[in-house]
Amino acid sequence: MTALVLRGRNVSATRAEEDGAAEAGGAITGRAEGNANRKDDMDFKPRSETEILESMLWPRGDYAFEIIAAKEKTSSKGKQMIEVHLRITDGKGRSRAVRDYLLPEMALKFKHALDACGLVREYRTGRLRDTDLIGKSGRLRLRIEKDRTKQYPDKNVVADYMRSHGNGGPQGSADEKRL
Repeated sequence: MTALVLRGRNVSATRAEEDGAAEAGGAITGRAEGNANRKDDMDFKPRSETEILESMLWPRGDYAFEIIAAKEKTSSKGKQMIEVHLRITDGKGRSRAVRDYLLPEMALKFKHALDACGLVREYRTGRLRDTDLIGKSGRLRLRIEKDRTKQYPDKNVVADYMRSHGNGGPQGSADEKRL
């Protein structure tokens, strides 16, 4: 048993209760009850784990991206692929990292990615190196992937890349209406 200060009340708690209080946003401290409202206390809004995870997701939509890293790999099924690490940005100056996998077997998405990055020549020749992608930028369509097994939190994934049509402006993909 230890003393637990939870929302300004001094209570006794077992270790299991302490762990539960910490997850609920309570603070476990060694302070006496009389010091519970000091000026230097940190104020915050307690949120559930679900609320925190949901706030980490960006809404489905179109975002600017830059490829910050790329690495040739072999998929678990033995297929060649390039793992790309993307920095996506919204119109409010926020950015976040998203990982994607480019496989020639996912033909439309693969072609759109190379088009969006200005790598049309590489696509036409059928030869691409991971280093060709680093530093390239464009626009992509982001979606939320739900974990059907409920073992992992939902996450943002790249649904498709926005093709550039010669004039430098991004154009939506042919299958965007299905997303």
